[in-house]
Amino acid sequence: MFNKKFTLLLSLSLVIFLGVGCQTEEGHIDYEEDVLPIIEETTRHVVQGSCNIIGEKSTCIDYRGSIWGENDMKLNCADVGEWSNKTCPYSEIGGCMSGHATITELVIWHYNRGGNPITPEDAIYAAMACNNIPLTKWVTPEEVDFK
Repeated sequence: MFNKKFTLLLSLSLVIFLGVGCQTEEGHIDYEEDVLPIIEETTRHVVQGSCNIIGEKSTCIDYRGSIWGENDMKLNCADVGEWSNKTCPYSEIGGCMSGHATITELVIWHYNRGGNPITPEDAIYAAMACNNIPLTKWVTPEEVDFK
């Protein structure tokens, strides 16, 4: 259930961010000129809430963009993990940030404990996979402002 929701959210985000299939009279929509000004946030991001799935999947999601309301986060986390209005626990492994500096920003943190622990070797591949998805990047806790 979580994978389906996450895949749908990620797919929708990519369509919005990349303007896939969208065209203007002049041609294809340019992300930098046409889309980014609409979704970009100029204020500093704070964690709106989190979904802790460490026990089962060894991940936790920090919802950071302003689009994430309490009801949205709770629905996204329902039947998957434990929602909180606080940040995810500290991760030594790192995480995959999606939608950096936009209204949909979130970070999926990975852990070396829980139901599906990620080893340092696995983290290398997780980072490679994350960095190959458009508009996502692998981050460490030191690179993210948690305030």
